[in-house]
Amino acid sequence: MSTTAPTPSRPGLTAATSLALAALLLAAALPAVAGETAGGAEARNKQKATEFLEVIYNQRQLDRIPDFVADDFVDQTPGAPPPPHGPAMVRRQADGTFAAFPDLKFEVKRMLAEGDLVAIHWSSRGHASVAMAGGAVEGRPATVQGISIFRYDEDGKIAESWDMVDRAGMMQELGFRFVPPGGEKAAGGEGDG
Repeated sequence: MSTTAPTPSRPGLTAATSLALAALLLAAALPAVAGETAGGAEARNKQKATEFLEVIYNQRQLDRIPDFVADDFVDQTPGAPPPPHGPAMVRRQADGTFAAFPDLKFEVKRMLAEGDLVAIHWSSRGHASVAMAGGAVEGRPATVQGISIFRYDEDGKIAESWDMVDRAGMMQELGFRFVPPGGEKAAGGEGDG
């Protein structure tokens, strides 16, 4: 009969190894958890941006603007209307847009999110109203393209926005011409001899 010596037990080594392994696993999981949290907020903000455009601009539920826009909202676009800021300003902008294009509809082309920012490439189409250009373009269709960037606050509302809109393309589509400072002659138009 053969006898083997018992293997020495090292309970401290086993506990230390277990703790080290748990710490390594936790350290590896933390970036994934943080990414999932940030990714979850980004996905939420993209959904909110899509819903904002649909509810406010396509369905014309303007009374719901405060559901999407923070009380201290500021439009950072150069040339944006002066205060008051917040939902009241967004309402004024929407009212003006719908006065010019009563049947305007927005379509999201693409959307990106990073942290608390959402960038939306959109296109809109509608027919000009009689109020535009004194009625000279009444009923003419126009497409407007642009990019809007929204910053969301901790409550999930739009706190700031920046817009880049192709207004020149829209005006050309409506039949407006751009004349350089020197007039028609400088543009090579009528009056050239």
